[in-house]
Amino acid sequence: MLQLVNFSNSRYDMKMLHNDTGKLQTFLAKHQLDGVELMMCEPWTLENKGLKAFAKGVHLKFWPFWLDFWREDQQALLRQFGSETQIVSYYEAENRWQWLELYKENVRMAVELGVEYLVFHVSNTRKEEVFTWDFHAQDAEVVEAAIEVLNELTPLIPEHTAILFENLWWPGLTLLNAELVEKLLSKVNHKNTGIMLDTGHLMHTNPFLRSQEEGVQYILDTLAQLGEHQQRIKG
Repeated sequence: MLQLVNFSNSRYDMKMLHNDTGKLQTFLAKHQLDGVELMMCEPWTLENKGLKAFAKGVHLKFWPFWLDFWREDQQALLRQFGSETQIVSYYEAENRWQWLELYKENVRMAVELGVEYLVFHVSNTRKEEVFTWDFHAQDAEVVEAAIEVLNELTPLIPEHTAILFENLWWPGLTLLNAELVEKLLSKVNHKNTGIMLDTGHLMHTNPFLRSQEEGVQYILDTLAQLGEHQQRIKG
């Protein structure tokens, strides 16, 4: 098992290293870590090249609310953002195909690094729904749209590179529905897929937990309901 820490090539994180990846190597050795799960927030530059030696996985880009943009629901987008300028600013794209190119470039950079796995968040929630929990989309809708997006990316991903789907507590992959887990694992056109289990995210699906013991038991009970799909948890 690899023991990793998250890191990014954002200007903030790189500034902490003063562009000296030797400091990262010292940190990893001190804490007996095998490397980093990297998130590429900025274009890949010469200053980033030292990170390649430590990158074991890549966490792909993530927009918390993307379903309306993918569906090209302009009215819903304008209600949330107020103007087309703000929409383009947030998604860094004028339409869903330009947005998809951002994901593809993210994948290409990850493949060039030779990492063992990619992580993809299967989740969506509009801004106000974070507070109301009155969701406009059901889990199945988000999973189906995520499959569409992922199947645009899979031709770029080598078979030996795993795609791991991370659970969240918003609509999408919550791990509370074994049928949706099965659908995601079977419908994405890539043989090497699995689950990246986030235990904190899973506990967020139950706001009534009151202790660490209750949290641990809830995780175990929820995973037990997945049956054989538990074996697809890779991280």
